[in-house]
Amino acid sequence: MAENMEDRFNQACDYLPSLVKKLDSSTLLKFYALYKQATVGQCNIDKPSWYNMEAKSKYNAWNSLGQMAKSEAMSKYIALLNEVDASWEDKEQEEINWDESQESGSKENEGQTKGWVNVSSMINDESQLDDNEKNIYEWAKEGKLDMLVKQLTKLKDFNINQLDENGLNCLHWACDRGHLKVVQHLIEKCGADVNVTDSDGDYGLDYAKAIEHTDLIEYLVNSGAHSSNT
Repeated sequence: MAENMEDRFNQACDYLPSLVKKLDSSTLLKFYALYKQATVGQCNIDKPSWYNMEAKSKYNAWNSLGQMAKSEAMSKYIALLNEVDASWEDKEQEEINWDESQESGSKENEGQTKGWVNVSSMINDESQLDDNEKNIYEWAKEGKLDMLVKQLTKLKDFNINQLDENGLNCLHWACDRGHLKVVQHLIEKCGADVNVTDSDGDYGLDYAKAIEHTDLIEYLVNSGAHSSNT
């Protein structure tokens, strides 16, 4: 039974890259965390620097699984794949049969579709979302002030200081990407608190300092912003 579970898990890992362009970053992170837990075990790496957003997201996702057994992680990985594509096993079997019919398949791409190699590169691919799928955090991230304002008019009860699934709010994202006009609007028009920290205790000013955006840094300081690394 354990061997069968491992075989199914390996097949699931082989199949996943064909879906990455259709999945959102939250789902991809779940796959990443379960893959690492199933193949490595409990998270055993140091927490990355606060300004490395992709690495931090991956670390948090993996670390959140705690001491989950490898077998359970494999099972959950397969179950998650079933949720996003219930017919994946039939499709994967067809692919296996096709491969076996070839006398000698090229190994040039071997390993590139295993595990997380392709999926990892999709986490920060913001272009995969259509405009009607983007939320207020994405618009702050992209610096599209007009779209952000439009979204805010639809979300009258939205807490502008609320953190998203990555542990950042709109102001953090705008500071991280250096969008001064968006930052100004969030603070002056939306009442964003310049000193709300992200989930790791870092401020918007910390993000502005990390990208060395002098105009943004000056504006935030003049607005009374704090920094955790003064």
